[in-house]
Amino acid sequence: MKFINFNSYSWQRYSLMLLSLFLAVLLWLYVTNLQAPLREQEFRITLQTKGLPEGMVVEELPERVSVRVKAASVKVGGLEAGDFIAAVDLSEVKLGENNLPVSVTAPPGVEIIRVSPATVTVLVDKLVQKQIPVQVFLRGNPQPGYSTGEPLLVPNAVLARGPSRLLATIDQVPVTVDVEGASQNLDYSLPISLQHEEIKLSPGVVRVVVPVNITVPYKTVPVRIVTTGTPAKGYEVDQASAQPAVVKVYAPSDILAGINEVATKDINISGVSGNINRSVNLQVPEGAVLVQPQRLKVMVSIVKKVGQEEQNTGSAGETNEKSQ
Repeated sequence: MKFINFNSYSWQRYSLMLLSLFLAVLLWLYVTNLQAPLREQEFRITLQTKGLPEGMVVEELPERVSVRVKAASVKVGGLEAGDFIAAVDLSEVKLGENNLPVSVTAPPGVEIIRVSPATVTVLVDKLVQKQIPVQVFLRGNPQPGYSTGEPLLVPNAVLARGPSRLLATIDQVPVTVDVEGASQNLDYSLPISLQHEEIKLSPGVVRVVVPVNITVPYKTVPVRIVTTGTPAKGYEVDQASAQPAVVKVYAPSDILAGINEVATKDINISGVSGNINRSVNLQVPEGAVLVQPQRLKVMVSIVKKVGQEEQNTGSAGETNEKSQ
């Protein structure tokens, strides 16, 4: 068995080499720490979850946690929140409140000093679903003389899915329809939602039909055709007719009593030497709610005056003008 001879030349030489290496490492550490001193910084990290059992849902979980780290100045300066992973393991949770630790994974060379909060309270609930009726609410008022009927919903109930604790407190899904100034039936497809983002609705859109009816009385009156201007020289208006010849006027009783006819919008016959066939709007009497129909066909027959010589045979004939 050989023993090391500490007095030998070889051992002395290797000892000096090891001592030099040790001093070099110390010097490197000193210089490195001097040039790149350690520095602390805090990050806000998105809190993730993992391992949640099927059929359960998590509530009241913080969105982020604060993580304070320490590393060399050069390294800290290049770090971002996305370089860290903050997670809570939910694989062993039970229904109700659970106090769970937050685990944080950091890049190599980065020391985690503090995580706040280090533990979180997680409320775990069952994920359930149930049918909830949709309730229509009307906003505003229709035009005077009109009223709204019972709204029709398709579908009238939707499937809600979410935490059992929240679903137990919800008995309807509201949808609002604006009926301000309405004078005819309303038919809308409207999105529906609840204040709780955890609850998902299917479908997310419902069709709402709101009947709008006239509530004032009406009566049937004749149509008066109104013309302006003068036909071509040597021609005159023979007759004028409307189709239909009578219309319904809706108005409050006191106003309706004074309405005996409904006039057409003005029909210009200036210089015309042939018949006029035209669709014309009616003038709604003052105070009336509605005239039905609101537009009708009018025929104005323009003929040569009796005993008048025809001066322009080409000007006679039927004239079809644009609707007004």
